[in-house]
Amino acid sequence: MKRQNSREKQYTLNKSMQIEVLVALVGDELRPIYKPCIDIDDEQRVRGIGQGCSPSRRIYSGLVLLPALCNAHLHILDASIAEAGETLPLHELVALPTGLKYKLLSKLDQVELDKRISRVLDSMKRKGILYAGVYAELARRGLELVNNSTARAGISARILGQPLTKSLGAYLQLLGEAGGVGLDTVFDLSPEEFAELSSYARRFNGHVHVHVSETLELYQSKDYEIVLQAAPTAAIHLTYLDRDEIMELAESGIGLVFCPRSNMYHLGRLPLLSVLPELLDKTVIGIGTDNAAWIPPYVDEEIMFTYMVVHKDGRDKAELLARALLRAASIDCMKLLRLDTVMVDEGAPIARLLVAEIPEIEWSSSSIISIVKRLPAAPRSTLQALLAAR
Repeated sequence: MKRQNSREKQYTLNKSMQIEVLVALVGDELRPIYKPCIDIDDEQRVRGIGQGCSPSRRIYSGLVLLPALCNAHLHILDASIAEAGETLPLHELVALPTGLKYKLLSKLDQVELDKRISRVLDSMKRKGILYAGVYAELARRGLELVNNSTARAGISARILGQPLTKSLGAYLQLLGEAGGVGLDTVFDLSPEEFAELSSYARRFNGHVHVHVSETLELYQSKDYEIVLQAAPTAAIHLTYLDRDEIMELAESGIGLVFCPRSNMYHLGRLPLLSVLPELLDKTVIGIGTDNAAWIPPYVDEEIMFTYMVVHKDGRDKAELLARALLRAASIDCMKLLRLDTVMVDEGAPIARLLVAEIPEIEWSSSSIISIVKRLPAAPRSTLQALLAAR
């Protein structure tokens, strides 16, 4: 068979076309449509989704079309010190400035750090993670590293700077430079300073993310009450909060981010994940993987794990949970981070949509559940790359 050259491939991709996949997860609700006709225009955007393709369509009978994945909370710099201090408690690993993480990161020069985190980001992109909320330690040095490396990898990132010293002035300066800051706890500042920082960010659409009740000590200090008063952009972890406390945060409009594997790994405890389906009607939610030094930064693995540990009590609740997890790992996460939200719908650029090959889905009784459980093992690429390659 004659080998297609690059000019022929480019010409084929630039032409408008129709394709048919097995399942597409469409719109805000990730509504499954079976054997849809995806109409793609010559600008490589979705022109329409429906039925009744022309006979000349391309058929991809084993593929699922879905939005790109989004990791709502990620410390990427410490991926460069994977499995360091494996048996140490959380505070000895991550406390600023005495934690092992900061001691080891300070010993790596800019070139080496950039090389290491770039390799991890490239692997994330191959897994279909095209969006992320990234804490950037090391102040301006960390901001530069994370900004450059995510841009090269083609990952759209909400970067949240972390200063070397915990003072209001340092946070305000980074907020002005990066548009977002990330706090380890509300007690990085006084309650008055934290409220001032959050208020200042809201005035120009900036971002303030903060770890909330990650540990029992923080919960007992009632840090969530300070968060309610200050209303930052997002509260992360929520490990020890009960249902009423989580709902109160949600109803105040604060975005909520859960990191189940990190909480289980470091603390032996999961947050109250059964509330995830209820939260979708109250606020935006996200799923994050936290510190890449100890938890691989793959959000598909995170939602599979979460589904497995929470699943119970019948099919209806299972499907609600699976749909909530998929939304939290894709379009709701994009909204929480205020990044361009690209869903499978009219006008979507095909370079930001994923296709995944999940053979079992052809005989599955629930495509949503199969995607959540089986996506980590599924080969995938962007729709644009698929069409260019075939």
